Amino acid sequence: MLQNIIAYSLKKKGAVIVLSLLITLFGIYSYLKLPLDAFPDVTNVQVEIVSHADGLSALEIERNVTYPIEMAMRGLPDIEQMRSVTKFGLSIVTIVFKDNVDLYFARQLVFERLAEARDKVPKGVAVTMGPIGTAMGEIYQYTLEGKMPDNPQQKIVYLTNLRTIQEWIVAPQLKSVAGVNEINSFGGYFKQYQVIVSPEQLVKYGITVADVYASIGSNNENVGGNILERGTDQYIIRGVGLIKNISDIENIVLKSAGGTPTCVRDIAEVKVGEAVRMGAAMKNGKDECVGGIIMMLRGENSRMNVSAVLS
Repeated sequence: MLQNIIAYSLKKKGAVIVLSLLITLFGIYSYLKLPLDAFPDVTNVQVEIVSHADGLSALEIERNVTYPIEMAMRGLPDIEQMRSVTKFGLSIVTIVFKDNVDLYFARQLVFERLAEARDKVPKGVAVTMGPIGTAMGEIYQYTLEGKMPDNPQQKIVYLTNLRTIQEWIVAPQLKSVAGVNEINSFGGYFKQYQVIVSPEQLVKYGITVADVYASIGSNNENVGGNILERGTDQYIIRGVGLIKNISDIENIVLKSAGGTPTCVRDIAEVKVGEAVRMGAAMKNGKDECVGGIIMMLRGENSRMNVSAVLS
C-alpha cells in the first residue's frame, strides 16, 4: 500500500506539488484566523436579568423586584440553576441553562417571560436582559485624557465633560465595530440638569413636587400636527418642545391663576450638576480618569476584534 502511494506520488509530481501548496496556504490562513485568548472561556449557558430601581433599599428590591422575577422565570425548560444578587438600587437574576441549550434560544425563552415579570415589579423599575458576553470578554481598556485643571470645581466640570464625551461620542462609535458587544464606562460624573425646589415657594403657590415633575415631563417632547396646504405647497405642522437649555426649564409654566403664570423659576433653582456617584477611577494612582472597557460578543475572535477596534 505504501509503495503504491509513493509510486503514485512520483508519477503525479505536479498534482502533489499543487496539493501541498494548497494545504500550506490553508494552514497559513487558519493560523491567521486562529482565535487567541489568555484564558479559555468555559462560561456556562446563562442569561442575566438586570433591574434598576433607584432609591430602593436591598430589602425592598429583594421583596418587590428579585422575588417576582424569579417566580416569573420558574418553569423554563432545561434550567440547571437560578441565583440572584440584590444591592442598593440593583437586582441581578442569573439563569443557568444546560450546556446543550443554544444561547440565543435561551434568551428567547427568558424574553418571553420578561413581559410577565415587568407587570409584577413596581412602577418605574427598569427590567432588561444582560448583554451576550462573559467575564472573559474584556478585550480592551482605554482612558480619555487631557490637561487636568488644578481648581477642584473646574476638575469636576472637566471630568463631567469627559464622561459626556465617553457616553455620547466614543462609546456609540465603538459599539458599531463588529464583534463588540458592550462598552462599560467608568470614572467621571454624570451630567444632570437639576431642579432644586424651595419648600416655602411650593407652599406659597400651592404646588406639589409631583406637579413639578409632571409639568417638566410633559413639556419636554415634540408633537406632530397635520399638513397645511397653501396652493401647490404642503407645510408640515409640528410642535417643537424639547428642552435645550436651563432657560427652557425655567420658563415651563406650572399653573396659572388669574392670568398670571407660575413658572419653574418661581419655585426652584435650575442648574447643571452631577449625579451622586458611588466611586471613582484612578490611573497610575495619581489623578482621576474617564474611560471604558470593551466587551467582546461571546464566541468571537478576540485578536481580530482588538485589531478592528484599533483600526
